[in-house]
Amino acid sequence: MTLGERIQELRKNEGLSQEALGEALGVTRQSISKWESDAAIPELDKLIAMSRLFRLTVGELLGVEDPGEPHRELTDRELQALAAIAEKLTPPAQEARDSASSPAPPPRKRRWPKVLAVCAALALLLLGARTARRLEALEQQVGNLQNNISAVDRSVSSQVSSITQRVEEALESQNRVAADMGCAIAQADLPGGTVTFRVWAVPRTYREGMTALFSAAGGDFDTRTAQGAEGEGHRFEALVTCPLADEVTLTVTFQSGEESQNQIVGREGDLLTLSFPQIYAGAGLFFADLEEVQAGEYHIRMDLMDLNFDPGYLRTEDGVTEIPAAECTLRLWREGNCIWSWETGKLNEDGSPKELEPALDLALPDLREGEVFLLSALATDSAGRTWETFLDCAQVCRRGETGIPQYDLDPCSTPETLPWE
Repeated sequence: MTLGERIQELRKNEGLSQEALGEALGVTRQSISKWESDAAIPELDKLIAMSRLFRLTVGELLGVEDPGEPHRELTDRELQALAAIAEKLTPPAQEARDSASSPAPPPRKRRWPKVLAVCAALALLLLGARTARRLEALEQQVGNLQNNISAVDRSVSSQVSSITQRVEEALESQNRVAADMGCAIAQADLPGGTVTFRVWAVPRTYREGMTALFSAAGGDFDTRTAQGAEGEGHRFEALVTCPLADEVTLTVTFQSGEESQNQIVGREGDLLTLSFPQIYAGAGLFFADLEEVQAGEYHIRMDLMDLNFDPGYLRTEDGVTEIPAAECTLRLWREGNCIWSWETGKLNEDGSPKELEPALDLALPDLREGEVFLLSALATDSAGRTWETFLDCAQVCRRGETGIPQYDLDPCSTPETLPWE
């Protein structure tokens, strides 16, 4: 409640009109109207007069004290402020006069203005303390409100996302032409690079004489098709063979007379990549610094501490088929030319080499700054497929500016085009 609202309520409780209250306070009715509409604030002497008229303290009239609230003791800070105000308002003591020779002192002036000033200062102190507490409470309420708004925003976002997903699923379900469908890898010919999918679909609305054509499409091969055979419950099924690729989309087309309807049955990704074993080099696989052996001759060194393979795999309708690595050859490339190779021979069952050759120590005549060296692994899996994988890369950097040039090998990024591609 504002000060103006409080004055209006107290005036009505006393049964006074604005004009009557103005006469009691020595102001016009327009002044009372401005106070009650919060267009103006009463002067301090009018506040004191109103507090007496309404039998309230100034603090209660201002709304900084609750009616009937016991008056608290002033703090040290408030007492110091009041003492400073009183000191400024109190004139210095008069010096002692000779009663025989000095005239009678003038009559003492009334101290009401000073008393009113002290009361005003006290009211302002009380108002400031109460206002500080209210501001602190208000800040806490604002903080709680902001937390509540954030929680509501997160909840609404989550609900909107959930509703959007359900709407998309509902629309997709309504647009489906198949009541049931699915696909799985029936078999794979890894040496031949092909995979065969078993695909099936049941039309949502079956018509007599309806046929189904299944197809497999990908970005790296032409579309392959197979006619579906109708079985029990109007279930159409077919085997579709296509190249083993990383992107394969399987589709069914229901044909009834001149009307045809398409439906994506499934998508398969990364089939080719995941079918190859993955090669991992241990932390010891690196190019060491080049060391000068004699003028104009440098040696490149490499410590091969670990080399392992994780088998590739294909998920078929019978389970997961693993494709382990069988053999591996490490090769070192200099500016696109293979300058060193080492065959690991047959690998252990866990994919690790049976033996690791001692560290490479290879002489490099005519070393040039900026040359790039690449280390790769040429591997063969159990299906007889061969591929090459990049393992490490380093570039020749010159060190020192005087005397015989000194060179090091620093790690560098892999070239966009690898020499064996």
